[in-house]
Amino acid sequence: MQSRNHKQTGVEFVGSKLIKFLLITALFLITVACAKDNKSDPDEIAVNLKKSISLDEYEVFQSLFSSHLKEEATKELFDKLKEINDSRADFKSYSLITLGNGQMILVNHVPRDNFKIQKVIIVSNDLKQLIEKEVVNQK
Repeated sequence: MQSRNHKQTGVEFVGSKLIKFLLITALFLITVACAKDNKSDPDEIAVNLKKSISLDEYEVFQSLFSSHLKEEATKELFDKLKEINDSRADFKSYSLITLGNGQMILVNHVPRDNFKIQKVIIVSNDLKQLIEKEVVNQK
């Protein structure tokens, strides 16, 4: 009778260790998933922008903007984007390099290839003026 109780206790002990292990593993996986969600890459942000416009989700649209630039996420801009929206979209990832001499270089990345360079463009003066006016001086 005692050996029977002893076996049962051993099984309960292994079961409780297994449950603890599974709970710790689940918490770890949830933590990793949450951390990944908080570190969106530029392509994810662009996809979420397109999605918010397509699904008419103004609050989601606003949440995609940096906290100090929330005033840029106007209803007027959102409505203009909805007007030009289309069911199809092609997402590309670019980085703009502004050199100390004022020249600009546009780098096209291939996100599916660890952001390797696909193309490098020296920005022309007329486009540089547009970029400076609409993008660079917005900071």
